[in-house]
Amino acid sequence: MGIPRYYIIWLSVTALAFEAVPAQQADSMRSPRIEQVNVFSPSDLNLGDNLFQAIPSKPVGEEKPVVRTLQPLTRKGKWILKFDPLLIVRGDVPLFLERRLSHMFSLEAAAGVTFQDYFKQVLINDQPLDHKDPNVSNLSGLSGKLALRIYPHGTAPGDFYFSPQVDIKNYRKDVTGIYLNNSGNYERGVLRDQQKYMDLLAVCGTQNTLELDDYVYLDWYIGVGLRIGQEDNVTHNEQNTAVLELKSQRITTPVLRLGVKLGLGI
Repeated sequence: MGIPRYYIIWLSVTALAFEAVPAQQADSMRSPRIEQVNVFSPSDLNLGDNLFQAIPSKPVGEEKPVVRTLQPLTRKGKWILKFDPLLIVRGDVPLFLERRLSHMFSLEAAAGVTFQDYFKQVLINDQPLDHKDPNVSNLSGLSGKLALRIYPHGTAPGDFYFSPQVDIKNYRKDVTGIYLNNSGNYERGVLRDQQKYMDLLAVCGTQNTLELDDYVYLDWYIGVGLRIGQEDNVTHNEQNTAVLELKSQRITTPVLRLGVKLGLGI
């Protein structure tokens, strides 16, 4: 019995179909293709070093800089009206006015009147405080002061300050008595006794408000400097004490200044 004819035809068609399939497709049909995946370890990526390099470290014990907060220029701090009661002993009654210019600077000016210098009367002339001479008439004079205040901490008009300062003042009085006139004759009349001074000072001090009221100021200060002046002193003649004489001289002498001012912010 021979092979059927239709079976031989089916085998021929199947063989031709397998030859038409590409080799690559045939391989895929035989087994699935597995692609290789590369796996990286943390050491390859060096994540640890990069992480610490990205975050800056802060040194141990490092402190932040202190920033001083400046107070605004309030109305009560721009002007301060002041009075120094200790100057009354020197026969000087000025009224001070301080103007705040900035956080570091202020300008202080004063104007006043002068009268009898009690300090000179007691310690220099060796006269009692209540001494009165009917032949002497004390007259009023003028005084003035000007200072540029520097507050190094930037807290004007409070806290520590230093200042260059100029003071001017003059004292006057009339003395009645017998004196020798320009003609060489004795006559009874009035001689003018006066002293004019200019003080160049370097002053430092501290000015703060009271705890109970921040409108009231206390200004403690000390100053040293040089006094330049002209003195016309009426004295008694050494040979005849009943006769007056006028002696004039220019002076240059050191000066020390201590005091406290009471102020009111306006």
